[in-house]
Amino acid sequence: MRLPADATLLVLGPPGENADADAEAMAARLIEAWRREGLPAIDMRGDPDDVAEAFAGGQLEERLDDFGATTLVLCGREAAVGACARDAAARGFHAFVVVDACWRSGETTTATAPWREDAIAVDGATALAAAALAKARQRREAGRRRSLRISEADD
Repeated sequence: MRLPADATLLVLGPPGENADADAEAMAARLIEAWRREGLPAIDMRGDPDDVAEAFAGGQLEERLDDFGATTLVLCGREAAVGACARDAAARGFHAFVVVDACWRSGETTTATAPWREDAIAVDGATALAAAALAKARQRREAGRRRSLRISEADD
């Protein structure tokens, strides 16, 4: 999995009483990694009504445009992730779903997950590694641009 530096993490929907603790923990690790790397992250684990149709009303898409996002990394409540993946694909975003950071009441997701046609499924370890690499590539590219400007100024 290769992520651009604009890859935005979306954590959708509250866990609920019987949600899988491992999935919740992975979502927390993803948020921590995105913040540590300075990548955009939007935590929407609040009211389930806020995420049922995350793109409704245009506020989420406006925030994503402000980030310059082209790629979304989704996790959270399975139904919200599925709806968001469909809406994201319809709007031209590339979407990845971190399957071990998604939950339903009392169980992790299955092969019948609602995003299978709209997003690429990845595991949490892959997403965590990709976040670090995305930011490293961005820093390396920024360094190259600075070096080019310096060498051009010397000429």
